[in-house]
Amino acid sequence: KKWQGQIDSPLTEKGIKQAEKNADYLCNKHIDAIFVSPLGRAKATASFLTSLIPNVPCTEVDCLKEIDCGDAEGITFDETRKKYPHLIDRINLRDLESPLPGGESYISVTKRLRPFVKMLKRDYSEKTLAIIAHGGVNRMLIGTLFSLPDKELVEIFVPNDVIYEIVLLRNFPKVYHIRNGERKKGFVLRDVN
Repeated sequence: KKWQGQIDSPLTEKGIKQAEKNADYLCNKHIDAIFVSPLGRAKATASFLTSLIPNVPCTEVDCLKEIDCGDAEGITFDETRKKYPHLIDRINLRDLESPLPGGESYISVTKRLRPFVKMLKRDYSEKTLAIIAHGGVNRMLIGTLFSLPDKELVEIFVPNDVIYEIVLLRNFPKVYHIRNGERKKGFVLRDVN
């Protein structure tokens, strides 16, 4: 329950178990390429998958780094609410345009992801990819792929133990979520109460 941001923290024991479980699920799927954030926790997550499918190319992509949370990195959500009460809408994901002090906004994350998404659509349109990044970046990546308005985008929950399977068809993109090996249609939605 801390803002990790771009702190290069290791995976926890729970994170290791989640990464192993997700790698076990994905290794039985055909994957043409893997793209991963250069932050240590994402690379560690990817290592479980690449050890199971070592012949699949894995590329570190700088734009997949987590959102820069600036001065809030390393402090808890509750501490952030007390320290920056004027930014409560940003903290609660109701404001995607305001950054935390010294950090970046969700909108700026979207801007840095656009060239990557354009490249994926151009160079990998008929391929199956695994993208291993972070909650904030993954949310904005999903929003970019689906052209979601902010109101819908912030309702998507991007927990560490979920794989999102996105099938981009010309006029009808589909999404599934996989949790504990069970595949269901649609996104996991966050409790916004």
